[in-house]
Amino acid sequence: MPSSLDGTWLGLGAAGVLAAAAVLTRRGSGAKYVPKGPVKATNYRIRRESEEERAQAGRYHAGLVIILPSGIPRITGKVSLHEGALVPSLASTRVPLSAGSDDDLSVWRWADDYFVLSENSRMPYIGMQRITWDGSAWSEAGQVFLDSDHAIYESLGPKGLDYTDRTKVMRLEPYTAS
Repeated sequence: MPSSLDGTWLGLGAAGVLAAAAVLTRRGSGAKYVPKGPVKATNYRIRRESEEERAQAGRYHAGLVIILPSGIPRITGKVSLHEGALVPSLASTRVPLSAGSDDDLSVWRWADDYFVLSENSRMPYIGMQRITWDGSAWSEAGQVFLDSDHAIYESLGPKGLDYTDRTKVMRLEPYTAS
């Protein structure tokens, strides 16, 4: 075995050694991983409003609410006190959803925003809410609702509701910007 790592004894060649060194440097550098699109969110709960919450909000029927942790979670893949990642706390924020109880829901994170995608393929309609952190609590920053075939095809593309949820979030995101 040679004393210097020239890669020939591994069968990698010079390009392989440089690529392996770049991977090791990236992993050890402490650089944050930033995804290039939305990722599935996991730190939330969705539940039906209680009768007291419904009456206080002045609604005739109880709606759905999403409960999000306080603070902006960072997408790092692990919880760490030192890297500014989400530390689960008892404090949380409740945000009412514009989704029906029969809708298919999926929750996504993109940068520092949550996106709640609600879809009902039987009707057909699709909606998405953007929820952002305003410094003290989560609040709705925008939403889009498409309830006709023409609007769905015009906004999503020729396949309509047959795209993946991730693609739907990426294509509807510009419509929710405030």
